[in-house]
Amino acid sequence: MSMPSSSPRLPSPPPPAEIQIGPKSPGLGATANRQAQQMEQNMADANAKRRIHPGTKAEHMAAGPPLVPLNELDSAFQLQEHLAALHYHLSAQNTLPISRQTAVQLATPPPGIDRTLWLYELCRFLIAQCNSLIVGFLFDTPACSQATCPEMRASEWQFLCAVHDQPKSCCAIDYCCHTLDWAAGVVTNPKIFPSRFVVLHEGHDKNAVQKNLVNVFRRLHRIFAHAWFQHRGVFWSVEAQTGLYVFFKTVCDLYDLLPQENYKLPPEAEGLEPATSEKDDSQPKVTQIAKPPARESEGAGHEEDHHSMMARRSNTARHSSRPSVGSAVTTVIEEREDDSSEMA
Repeated sequence: MSMPSSSPRLPSPPPPAEIQIGPKSPGLGATANRQAQQMEQNMADANAKRRIHPGTKAEHMAAGPPLVPLNELDSAFQLQEHLAALHYHLSAQNTLPISRQTAVQLATPPPGIDRTLWLYELCRFLIAQCNSLIVGFLFDTPACSQATCPEMRASEWQFLCAVHDQPKSCCAIDYCCHTLDWAAGVVTNPKIFPSRFVVLHEGHDKNAVQKNLVNVFRRLHRIFAHAWFQHRGVFWSVEAQTGLYVFFKTVCDLYDLLPQENYKLPPEAEGLEPATSEKDDSQPKVTQIAKPPARESEGAGHEEDHHSMMARRSNTARHSSRPSVGSAVTTVIEEREDDSSEMA
């Protein structure tokens, strides 16, 4: 009996062709390759230094990122990281307060960066830094609260909070928190700032973008004013550690954000003049604060665009303040200032 024949064996596929790479020519191409490899290695080393590796002890961790050239940052947040690294470097690893000279370096945009785009990053950075004042208010003696600061006051000025449906008087700590929340909402609003790399998009007005930033800086200044007049110890404590107000004021001056009459703090707060009563008596203009008439409803704002508040509310209503006993108070309504041409 014959056995059935088995199926014929299929031939094996041919082996893959060998990829042969010849030796590189030691010409100009080799020099370019070495330069490219060196640049890649430098970027890899820089990125490695910015990471916390497993097993690193807490005392060996840097409190801030290392300063590397801006063009070597491969990140979606290049300007934010560069600003943080530059601040960390100029403040000697957060051990020295920012001086006027270092503040100018921080406020000056890097080469090739649009001024408005850098101002936007400065605004975001300062909003976060202002939280140190809020912490100081909470740990002051006595703490800033509804009982100790029932109104948002700065000398003769009282500010009504415009983040509500109708502007109303908030206690100072609530006003400050509301202002920071509002400011964070403005700079993260994609309808106002759709990109971290390009200031202008189709249909966006650069003047409107600038005015939104001006609104934020104007209202952040009131937190400094409250600290100066109501919590002087907190102001000097934060200033001695960070130089925050010097940094803030330098940015405002360099970009011409606020008119001079808007500043409630005297030059003494910037360390420009000594805190002597004789100096104040001989030159009363240093404080740039004039005693307002004893009328409750007086007060207006300087010219600004009201784009910055459109995300929060639209209509404006004016309210009268309740001045403290024996003192004249000028009420300033933030929303009203967006529609007025001069500041009280």
